[in-house]
Amino acid sequence: MKMYSVELNDQVIKEVEEVGNISLVCRKHGLKPSTVHGWIYKHKNKDKMA
Repeated sequence: MKMYSVELNDQVIKEVEEVGNISLVCRKHGLKPSTVHGWIYKHKNKDKMA
């Protein structure tokens, strides 16, 4: 399993919010959409997971 930095996670999530297109952002960074969907899910639910 590949590990990504917190900085990359935050940057990608911010880009997805700005662009509104996960596929474009994933292609730009060479990431799988499922990975980014997971990051977004965790980001939105981080308060509930604590």
